[in-house]
Amino acid sequence: MYRDREGNQIDVLTWGVRFEDLDYRIVRDDVVMPTRLRVRTVWEGIDEPDACMFATGVQRLQDGGSWSKFVTFAKTRTEQDALHAHQRIVAAIREAPVQREWSEVVWQLSSPALWAKFA
Repeated sequence: MYRDREGNQIDVLTWGVRFEDLDYRIVRDDVVMPTRLRVRTVWEGIDEPDACMFATGVQRLQDGGSWSKFVTFAKTRTEQDALHAHQRIVAAIREAPVQREWSEVVWQLSSPALWAKFA
């Protein structure tokens, strides 16, 4: 089942048009300096057990100026919950000592100990 950002059911054609519209799809986008990490929350619009309505993840600005692969850290069902997850991830990045290696960044942001203080 497909839903818009407010949770209203929509057909697949409407979903496709909105999915291609980045102004509609991107809910929040922050680059946390000096870490060079982007936290982005996007509307996915799929209301099924395996999928998500909203995804929040992190990318790293690489030396060549391109962004690394998007690593999802939160899947939520409402826009309000998505914005809350986004804020938690930004706060976690600002509070954690972020290492240079992307794999270490992913490991740090996946740490249950780090997330416990933001719950």
